[in-house]
Amino acid sequence: MNGTLQGRLVNELRVAGITTVATANRYLRERFLPAFNAEFGRPATDPTSAFVPLGRVDLEQILCHQDARVVARDNTVVLDGVVLQLAKQPGRRSCAGLRVVVRRHLDRCHSVWLGSRRLGVYDARGRMLTPAAA
Repeated sequence: MNGTLQGRLVNELRVAGITTVATANRYLRERFLPAFNAEFGRPATDPTSAFVPLGRVDLEQILCHQDARVVARDNTVVLDGVVLQLAKQPGRRSCAGLRVVVRRHLDRCHSVWLGSRRLGVYDARGRMLTPAAA
């Protein structure tokens, strides 16, 4: 369908003498799409929505880049050149040697996790925003 539309639409724009993006968008809105939908549009067989509620899912923890790291002797981990200094953790002198997960989120912030426990949240340059979650 995409190839058909690209081939057909380019020719229609040429025949209509359209040379700018603004006039092409107006042509699409006012002429092409209404005619296309009238010819090819069909009502849904089942009009019931197929979408389901997302539920209790934390998309921020899913839609991110994630890498495993080992905490260095100086209590830091590095992801893509960004050094993340871990704060002192309750009940632990140091996190050195622990295997952790470092996540870079869509907003470029980082978080460090030990299993389901968050050890800290950092901005894109590695400055701590929030210490470990209890």
